Amino acid sequence: MFKILLCTCFAISFIFPLIHAYFYYLSVRKIEVSNDSRVVGGVKLQSMKEIADAIKTAAYAYLKKQYAYVAAVTIIGAILMSFIFNSWVISGFLLGSFLSGLCGVIGMHIAVISNVRTAQEAKKGISNAFNIALKAGKATGFLVGGISMMCVSSCFFMMIYGIDFKFILDLLLGLSFGASIVSVFARLGGGIFTKAADVGADLVGKIEKNIPEDDPRNPAVIADNVGDNVGDCAGTSADLFETYIVGFMAVLYIMKNLFSYDQAGNELILFYPFLVAMTCNLGCYLAITSVAKMKRSPFYSLACILMRSAAFSFAINLLFLHAIRVDFYDSLILSIPFAMGIFATFALVLITNYYTSSNCSPVKSIAKSSESGHAMNIITGLSVSMRSCFGIIVSIVVAIFVSYFFLGLQGVGISVVSMLGMISAIVALDAYGPITDNAGGIAEMSGQDSEVRKRTDELDALGNTTKALTKGYAVGSTALAAIIILYTYIQDVVDMSSLSKDIFRLDNVFVVSGLLIGGALAYWYSSFSMRSVALVGESVVEEVRYQFDNNPGIMTGESKPDYSRTVNMLTVKSINSMFAPIAAVFSVIALFFIACFFIDYNHRFANGFAGMGGLITGVTLVGIMLAISMTNGGGAWDNAKKYIEEGNHGGKGSDAHKAAVTGDTVGDPYKDTAGPALNPMIKMVNIIAILIVKIIFG
Repeated sequence: MFKILLCTCFAISFIFPLIHAYFYYLSVRKIEVSNDSRVVGGVKLQSMKEIADAIKTAAYAYLKKQYAYVAAVTIIGAILMSFIFNSWVISGFLLGSFLSGLCGVIGMHIAVISNVRTAQEAKKGISNAFNIALKAGKATGFLVGGISMMCVSSCFFMMIYGIDFKFILDLLLGLSFGASIVSVFARLGGGIFTKAADVGADLVGKIEKNIPEDDPRNPAVIADNVGDNVGDCAGTSADLFETYIVGFMAVLYIMKNLFSYDQAGNELILFYPFLVAMTCNLGCYLAITSVAKMKRSPFYSLACILMRSAAFSFAINLLFLHAIRVDFYDSLILSIPFAMGIFATFALVLITNYYTSSNCSPVKSIAKSSESGHAMNIITGLSVSMRSCFGIIVSIVVAIFVSYFFLGLQGVGISVVSMLGMISAIVALDAYGPITDNAGGIAEMSGQDSEVRKRTDELDALGNTTKALTKGYAVGSTALAAIIILYTYIQDVVDMSSLSKDIFRLDNVFVVSGLLIGGALAYWYSSFSMRSVALVGESVVEEVRYQFDNNPGIMTGESKPDYSRTVNMLTVKSINSMFAPIAAVFSVIALFFIACFFIDYNHRFANGFAGMGGLITGVTLVGIMLAISMTNGGGAWDNAKKYIEEGNHGGKGSDAHKAAVTGDTVGDPYKDTAGPALNPMIKMVNIIAILIVKIIFG
């Protein structure tokens, strides 16, 4: 009976959020969108509905083309893997690819139907607009959290009903690899698209033509709004689903290596990660549904979701421990690592908010330095981005130390799962950002009153911070999981071969070489990402200039720019550009492993696996620092520009504003392309290392 009740709780933890996501979606969709056109300066502008339809059509055209390539890569990968791995790994790989893509597609669909409705409601007031964006964010959060929990619950059902634990781990390994492949493409391709469009639109529109952001005369403005959907919505949803699955897989691997499932007394510690995931999802569900509308301010409302998610999750976890009759001392020992995962999440949120919010001194310092010119804006922004790493890393280390002190490596694993368990709340906060950003763009393009744009700008400024904290959350959970993934890799090598752990000592030249190559790989991958944005952005600049030069009527409002031409060009170039960084990663891993393998043929296994251990450590360590620095720095640059546009330091059109636009242009690929794309790349490299062990030793 108890087993049935427990399975019912697990089923509720993902079924209820998914059902509620659908009802939130219906609630947003029923808002009627105005099809009335406005005349501004003697020029008739498109209606909000017409603009939204253009964004939606272009977004789906991009996604259709991107996922056609991703599907081909997935099918080819599955065929090749079928010669090496068992059916559990292959099934997991295909399922992980499908679910990651599904999260991306549905997340983007929710965004494209809600951004125009947020703009529509902004006519009535800021609370109306916020409530629509919040509902859409909740729908996306429940979607990603529900699908993630569905995967975990399925593994739990298989475990308690007698499926071999080894097969469950194989399924999760394949699931993680499939989700990682799709996530890398979604993050990278979408990031290149959105930032190339944004950079190209800003450089020609704001700086050269001195027209406002999201001005409908700009040929790249529709592409810019499309990019927010395919990059920040589809990319983030796929990325965070992958983050959850990979982190949970790593925790189960460490439990498998530390404990035997068949050994008496180990049932609780093996079962507990599943319980943590379930209670966190239930806690987030109750917290998100409890915040029905804006209270006091947008920031306060979003903060309530996060704080209540933590409190409810912790309380429900204690109740379940009591229900399964865990004594007080054991409950305390298990609850401390649980609390450390929540602590790490809050530390990330608070530190990210400090470095990216326009109400705090780092952003204000960037805005102030803009009065001294473009170079000073860049220098100060880089300083802020670098400084933001330290506090986040310290908080992660504190969580690791405390969890390890009380429960060893399994304690670190529990803290990872509790941190990942906040995914529904974090995704809800993240999805709010690009929705409000696009709402402002639609309001501007359709010529709405300045008061409407002022409301959407206020919501968007907070959205920049929520987007930054989501990226920090993804990277932070990767950092927490890194020690577990490394241990898993080392333990697999030792268990499947006759090699000793001593090969992974830091005085081993192959380990040190791997550290250096891994760290350099993170930089090399980021350089490809940034360069791709620059190259595609240059094409956008040329395209926008071409349309302005060859059609003077665009600036006077006598004719309309060719939006579709810009979108089509961007789609092709951004998708073509995303293959080079991914190919670089696979090439470096293969060449380095082969080099280590054959330098001393008599010790080829030891050298190869020692080198790979160093490589995954190096790419994780350096990649995390880079990702945190880039995402926080880009968010700070963006909000410094918005702070000036509010009327500070000379306001719009001033020299300080022009310098801030330059800083924001540099920060765009930092925060929305290179930084976020590092997170799935880091996990993909770690999973590849584990797969190599399985390939060689079976």
